[in-house]
Amino acid sequence: MEANQAASLYSASTELCADAIACHPHMSGLFALGTYEVTQAEAAQERGGEAEKQQEEADDQAEAASASTSPQYSRRGQVSLHRLLGSDDKVECERLDMHSGPAVLDMAWAPRSSGFALLAAEATSSISLRPLSFSSTSTTPSFGAPQQRTMNTRRALVLSLDLSSRKPGLAEAQEQHGDAKLLISQSDGSLAYLPSLSAAFEDDGSAGRQAEETPRADSRVAAAAESDDEDDDADEETLAAHAALNAAFAGRPRGLETWAAHGHEAWIAAWDCWSDGTVGWSGGDDLQMRGWDMRMPNASAGRQATFINKRSFDGGVTAMQSSHLRQHLWAVGSYDGSIRLFDARNPLRPLSSTNVGGGVWRVKWHPFDASRLLLGTMHDGFKILTLPVGTEQGQLPPREEMHIVRRFDAHESLAYGCDWDREAPEAEQTQSRVVSCSFYDRRLHVWRG
Repeated sequence: MEANQAASLYSASTELCADAIACHPHMSGLFALGTYEVTQAEAAQERGGEAEKQQEEADDQAEAASASTSPQYSRRGQVSLHRLLGSDDKVECERLDMHSGPAVLDMAWAPRSSGFALLAAEATSSISLRPLSFSSTSTTPSFGAPQQRTMNTRRALVLSLDLSSRKPGLAEAQEQHGDAKLLISQSDGSLAYLPSLSAAFEDDGSAGRQAEETPRADSRVAAAAESDDEDDDADEETLAAHAALNAAFAGRPRGLETWAAHGHEAWIAAWDCWSDGTVGWSGGDDLQMRGWDMRMPNASAGRQATFINKRSFDGGVTAMQSSHLRQHLWAVGSYDGSIRLFDARNPLRPLSSTNVGGGVWRVKWHPFDASRLLLGTMHDGFKILTLPVGTEQGQLPPREEMHIVRRFDAHESLAYGCDWDREAPEAEQTQSRVVSCSFYDRRLHVWRG
């Protein structure tokens, strides 16, 4: 099946290198854009001149993110709020608000008691929360004042984040309660868990948690993750590394748990959205995918993985998402250029593997159509895939490759951020709007997928 080429409905400059898109879960046309740019002085130092810049274009943003001991403020970024106007093939876009600050690596809309807030993973070892607010005289939204919480004092970047509020039913309950659980991955190979996002941001982090963190080389996290593969007994180094990961520091968010998960960068972590924030998966640059159960103790040797898949991938595991419309179904992407489907009940063997080229950086299931999947494939544009023909409603697909039915190649650089606009499911258009952004060419596009 030959993929149809999508045409751009709207294009604009993002000003800085762009890598993250998050469409509002309920408001059609409303989305946030996140950018990530190394300052000029740092760029010259890290890249070593114009010749190396060409080579870096052939790599990816990962090289910048992996430098977990870089100066905290060498990377700048913006978080901006946008609204799409028009419909069908006549699309315009207006920027409603913009905040400058640290570079952004990932974003998600978090339920709050007063509505929604934008949660961002930042290059300053932190997360930030910006409430979506409306004035009494206008229906135009804007960002409220941001709050920031430090997730580690090891200068490790927060690479990805996921909230436990995506599945219909569970999502409505968590939105009504105004809270969700948070899972993040970090550049030193660790994962972190917050059992209550609301509690973490309502608490100033000062009560009873002011202590100096034990100094530790980042390599110890990798050593701890590798050691549990070979020896279930917690040796002295593993114990010391885990204690350092969970040492108190001023401003430590309430309930924060951290543990060594991967031997290299933990590129991605995501919830099984049917588990109500109890089960998560992660992927790392060590070519491994691991499972985690938050009901298991984060003991002195760290939280133990429920499974470790070492054999399915030929590159780092970089993207994953649990389907909110088909229980047990996961889509997992890798630098090796393939997207794999997994049954959560058998995570050591993929249901299928489909080569999509370019390396997979983002995976987004369609909000209403259980058979469609959006991918950002770094060096090979953006793609829409469908499950094999004949996959019944609510059932897992057969062991066949997915079909690439549509692609978008107007971006001239690394294809990173993307998301589905939340148009009403009864909309006449059979193809939903997609918002995407790319890195070095600093472009935003809107198209139909």
